[in-house]
Amino acid sequence: MPPFVSIVICSRNRLHSLKKYALPSIAKLDYPSFEVVIVDDESSDGTDEFIHHYCKQHLNVRSIRNEQAKGLCNARNVGVANSTGEIIAFIDDDCAVFPNWLHELVNAYTDENIAVVGGVSFKREGPEIYMDNKRVWGCNMSFRASIFNQFRFDTGLKYSHYADETDLIGRILAHGYRRVIADKALVNHYVEDAAYRKQVPLSAYLNYHYLNAKKGNLLGYYKYVLTHSLKHVAIVEYGINFKGLKRSLIATWGEAIRKALYYLYVFLLEIPIAAKIKHGKEEKLFSSHGRRT
Repeated sequence: MPPFVSIVICSRNRLHSLKKYALPSIAKLDYPSFEVVIVDDESSDGTDEFIHHYCKQHLNVRSIRNEQAKGLCNARNVGVANSTGEIIAFIDDDCAVFPNWLHELVNAYTDENIAVVGGVSFKREGPEIYMDNKRVWGCNMSFRASIFNQFRFDTGLKYSHYADETDLIGRILAHGYRRVIADKALVNHYVEDAAYRKQVPLSAYLNYHYLNAKKGNLLGYYKYVLTHSLKHVAIVEYGINFKGLKRSLIATWGEAIRKALYYLYVFLLEIPIAAKIKHGKEEKLFSSHGRRT
């Protein structure tokens, strides 16, 4: 018997994508034994009502709703905690999977040391590959469920939807496990609009600073922040949220001061403190389940 698989989809205010891409394509999968776990991160666009009725018609689909939005990493962890499969696969709500997608992912788990298997994602329905096909991306990835006894998605990566899989997979590989790309596990990624995309230049930047603070030494982190990061953020903020806007001088200065205080707090206190605390917790979690050699 092939292993039972849980497919986790995390969504926030993208009911259109769920209805048009993810769910119709999953209904066409040729894999014999799987469930779908949808995590609704406090959507306000009717997602909750739709999923409630959808689950009644599709008994292998379950949903969990966060009553307060907590971000992608939290939603992924909620999905994992509510999954029962031996393999846990993830797609985005704006992805359409190919019928043999699960077969190809599962078949790549050829030995116990393989903990992560990713597929290949195309931009929409064309030949162009989304991102690249050398690494595993969150829109098309899977894990042995047992790996989550030792690892979690890091909820400290709260500033953006970027880098959650980069961080998790990096930690898994650093502790002796393997990653494989299944070249025939295919999805089309339609990259639908979302409210967070406007702030990607800044939110992704903060996430990567968090990762650097977690992995590196704090002296080097602070040196980079003070010589590069604050200036970079000021330039990007000006281009996105200040340039060309007609505000009174008082309103402009008030907003500028508010933003400056926010970034000083985040860069100098929140990120380094949270990163080091989380790094210690991650190592403790791994060590409590036995270190690999």
